[in-house]
Amino acid sequence: MFDRLFRRKPQHTPPAARPIRLRMKRLGRRLGLFRKPVMGARIPPTPENIQSGYWGTCVTTRRHRELVELFEQYEVPKDARILDVGCSKGFLAAALAHHGWTGLTGCDRLVPDDRPPDQKDYVDFRHLLDYRQIDLDIDGLAPLPPDAFDVVVCSEVLEHLEAPSFLFKEFQRVLRPGGRVFMEVPNTGNVFEKLRFLRTSNFSRYAYRDDRSHRTHISIFTPDVIRLLAVRSDFEIVAFVGGYAMFWNEFLFPGRKVSTRWSYGLNVILQSLRTAPWTDDERKDVGRTWQSAAALPADHGRGHNPGP
Repeated sequence: MFDRLFRRKPQHTPPAARPIRLRMKRLGRRLGLFRKPVMGARIPPTPENIQSGYWGTCVTTRRHRELVELFEQYEVPKDARILDVGCSKGFLAAALAHHGWTGLTGCDRLVPDDRPPDQKDYVDFRHLLDYRQIDLDIDGLAPLPPDAFDVVVCSEVLEHLEAPSFLFKEFQRVLRPGGRVFMEVPNTGNVFEKLRFLRTSNFSRYAYRDDRSHRTHISIFTPDVIRLLAVRSDFEIVAFVGGYAMFWNEFLFPGRKVSTRWSYGLNVILQSLRTAPWTDDERKDVGRTWQSAAALPADHGRGHNPGP
């Protein structure tokens, strides 16, 4: 009796008792269906890593490689003026610069020089572009001039913002007539996310975290919402493109592109329908649609009614 109560548990779980998820992962790796992703910040997109293909196994930089392929597919000129909205530390700039694009500008809320002195493996490629410090939640793209860029890239940024719909009009303002937007947002319409939503009533990339310092995904985009915002901002949808697939935090079919039904991210290409430069009155109208949260009254949105 006492032997049963105080019997030590085996250190290794028997194969029959392993969860089905773990067994499927191991079987998928043996068959070459899955590949464990690694953190992109630890593998810089150097020319050697890009050419070897190892760079594509990083979640952070895999989407950047797909954007480079879209640039080549849609024949973006090498001397085009490109704006990377939410450029972070410039991983996409490194990939574009390696493939010959030169007119790179980036903006983000990071300070121009925030390299931690104690981190030896810190990677920062913002020296490859004309970096502008802009808080997209507060200023939008207001510090940037109108009709200044041929291409705008916004990869995995809109879902972090409090007023992302306004940026569609800002994209139109900073683009030259006929310019294009290459945008990527989390694909909440893929099969895995739909199954998770049925089971948990939430999407995996919009899980709540009790941490005020962590800027989680707060804005959800579906293809219909993107179409609506595009029409309201004088854009034409060129294409919805799928990319890589993720399954239980594993790359599914590594190295292959899949349809939007399975892809982890949703790539959207927009074409500006504007044929003439912006006028001063139009810029003022767009400015009136955006008001900084700091400029709003303290009781804004709380149902306050001053009354007579």
